[in-house]
This record gives sequence, structure tokens and C-alpha cells, in this order.
Amino acid sequence: MNNIAYSSSGFADYYGIHRHQWDEYYESERFIMDAVFSKYDKPFSVLDVGCGCGGLGVALSKRYNMRRYKGIDINAANIKVAKDTTSKDIQCDNEFELIDISEDCTKGGWDTVISFSCVDFNVDVYGMIKSCWEKVDNGGYFISSFRLTNAEGVNDIEKSFQWVGDHLEKANYVVLNYHDLFHTILSLGQVKSVDAYGYWGEPASSAVTDYDRLCFSVVAVRKESDTNNPILNLKMPMDLFVD
Repeated sequence: MNNIAYSSSGFADYYGIHRHQWDEYYESERFIMDAVFSKYDKPFSVLDVGCGCGGLGVALSKRYNMRRYKGIDINAANIKVAKDTTSKDIQCDNEFELIDISEDCTKGGWDTVISFSCVDFNVDVYGMIKSCWEKVDNGGYFISSFRLTNAEGVNDIEKSFQWVGDHLEKANYVVLNYHDLFHTILSLGQVKSVDAYGYWGEPASSAVTDYDRLCFSVVAVRKESDTNNPILNLKMPMDLFVD
């Protein structure tokens, strides 16, 4: 899959402290998570892909009835902090593993698979989506963040990137055309519904990219084995859909 195992210690330094509280998450992330988790009438499980130091597990366990949380990441420093420090603050069964999701051959097993600021910082974005989708149980959800445009997208680390670790390392700053993304999602199979929330904003100050504005979006896809005509609920700027 050619995922990028970012080596910078800056990730562990930042995520070891930040994004452990609900109000530290973006409006789009909170909106979609509330929409999804409010539907569960029993304790649920979460697989966090690109978990950083596991702060999402802390935030979710304080707010919802989560029964199990697993964080996976390909940055060893992140996982060490998660195991040594964060795990004790997660108020449910939890574990962390240093692994590339493309190397995990298990199918299903999770009520919700979440990937924030991970899929859109890698190379094989669509392969990542497929791998995450395979881990979702019937009736469950895949939730992920994306940067969208109605122009041509870019997935080339030499053309669009974000500096990390005091400008010592480049992160792939992937921007997707909205039509390409939703076509891929609807082609996954077993898609019952797609909920999305997004808004226009400027690229991060540390990003080097040709875009002046992007639609920062979070998408939740529900899986059901017997389904037809997926329901779309897209709370996004209308001008995103004007080519």
C-alpha cells in the first residue's frame, strides 16, 4: 500500500498532550461522531486507524458507552506513548498495536472504524479506505476525514505537502475531488448510507499546496449486507458540487 511511516517525534510530542478532550476535535468530527454514536443503543467498539497517541479513545470513553477501543499506528513513538501513558485514561478495555492496516488481514470485528488525519496524509488513499471498510461489521460505520475540492485533486507529495518535525519531514497533503471520493465510497459495496459534514477553510499554515481553500470534511459510511439505493445526507457547501 505504500503507507508512510512518519518518523518525526513531533507527532508523539503533540498528540501525547493534545486531542484528548472532546472540545479539541473539529466541528466536523464532533458533528459526525455525535450523529453516529447517538444511534447505538448498546456499548460499541472502535478501531482507530492512525491513532496517534490514542487521545480519541480518552475523549470517546468519557462521552459515550464504548466497550472496546483499539488504536493502531505505524509510528513507533506514538504507540509507545499510547501504551505507556494514554491507555490508563481510557475508561474501557483498550489496546494499541504498531501495525500498517494494509498488513492486517482480519475482516470485520468493529462497530466503528475511525481514521482522522491519516487516510488523507498517506499515498494509497483509496486502498486505505478499502482496508478500513473491510474491518467494519455489518450494521457498523467507517468514519474518516478528507480534504475536498471541486477542481482536480492532488496526491503527489512533491506538489502538496505539510511540514512536520521542524521542517525535517514532509507529510503527504492529499486533496481529493469530491466526485472521485463519493464515487469510490459508493463503489465499496454494502453501503447503506453516507453522512458528510464539511465547510470551506484555508489550508494549514504549514501546508505547501496550490489550493487557496478546501472543504474540510468528515464522512460516515454505514455498512449493511442487504441494501439498495444508499441514502446520502450531505451537509456541505452547495458550491462544492459546482464544477
